[in-house]
Amino acid sequence: MKTHFKSALVMMGMVAMTISCQEKEDENPVKIAAQIDEVVTILADEFLPLEIQGGDENQAFGFRVLEENNEGFNAKVFTEKPDHPKTSLQNCIGSIELTDAQSKEIREIFIGLFECRLETFQAFREDILEIIKSMEAHRLEMLTKLLKEEISRDEFKNSMLELRERYKSAFEEIKAKHAENLKPCLRGFVENLRETLGEEDWEKLISCLKK
Repeated sequence: MKTHFKSALVMMGMVAMTISCQEKEDENPVKIAAQIDEVVTILADEFLPLEIQGGDENQAFGFRVLEENNEGFNAKVFTEKPDHPKTSLQNCIGSIELTDAQSKEIREIFIGLFECRLETFQAFREDILEIIKSMEAHRLEMLTKLLKEEISRDEFKNSMLELRERYKSAFEEIKAKHAENLKPCLRGFVENLRETLGEEDWEKLISCLKK
């Protein structure tokens, strides 16, 4: 009887352990997927920067975005003395002590990212350019009035500020649209990056990006 009782206890313990392990295994994919989603969202915003330039008496409206050949997104991502500002992703990866094998794999992953994001990036530029053309046409109209002394310099400046504010939401909508288009490409990049980093270094990257 005692033998049967002990066997039953052992079996119950094994079942409990199996269930516990299964729960942990079930939790990991959910956690990993959530982390990947979070990193993808961070990078989608960071990889489509936008700065509106000019828009005064002397300068036409223009814009600056991430250049297609920006070294921050190609194989030279780990140059020791880059001549361009680093992204948070670069800074965070740079803060991790990688093996030579990891560094090599990550360079290759970045090359793939550069190629897959190019189409989305070009479409992003084209949409922004259409708005800039509209803004510039309005600037030239107001500049003509200023030169004819139909409006004051203060009125001209205020009209340029109002113009920027008027198109602010349009720029945000365009960026959000293309960020969504970029996410499938980024997801593959992030998944490959996680696999290359391994669990410990991946957790370090997550912590760094959240700062």
